[in-house]
Amino acid sequence: MKLKKLLVCGLATVMLMSMSLTAFAATLTADEQSIITTLTNAGVPAQYVTQAQNYLAGNATDVTAAQATSINAQIAVAKTTAGSVTSFAALTTDQKNTIAADLSTAGQAIGITVTFDATANSIKAVDASGATVLSASLDTATTPATVIKATGVNMNTTIAIIAVLAMALVACGVVVSKKRFAENV
Repeated sequence: MKLKKLLVCGLATVMLMSMSLTAFAATLTADEQSIITTLTNAGVPAQYVTQAQNYLAGNATDVTAAQATSINAQIAVAKTTAGSVTSFAALTTDQKNTIAADLSTAGQAIGITVTFDATANSIKAVDASGATVLSASLDTATTPATVIKATGVNMNTTIAIIAVLAMALVACGVVVSKKRFAENV
């Protein structure tokens, strides 16, 4: 009987530990969603809109209303600069430089430094910690950008669950030993 109880307790512990890592889908705030909507309405290719959405959803700090307003204004200015041109390759050098400056100003609103290399036709965005958020070659409209996203495992939940399980096991041991002591007296 004792072996059966230990086996059940051990299996329950293993099952709980295996379920301790959960995934949470990050959501966008209304201000962050307004940026995505503005990018979409400006005709930005879907691959870049998706990258912006992934960055905003995965970023630990939310974009404020003032930041969103500033970014949306810069997107509108860049859209006006591009006019009816829908491909980066079709823009003039002056248009590219002006749009790059607009992107840099928009990025500064949320702590991202955007640089444009005119000779290589590439854009690089780096966040405040120095991590590369976006590195894109813009020679053709079909060249996808490479997003480098910082990832990692957060073990806080697992450690907390293991600690609770350990306390529960100790409590069970105390109860069983008290019960046995009471039966023997």
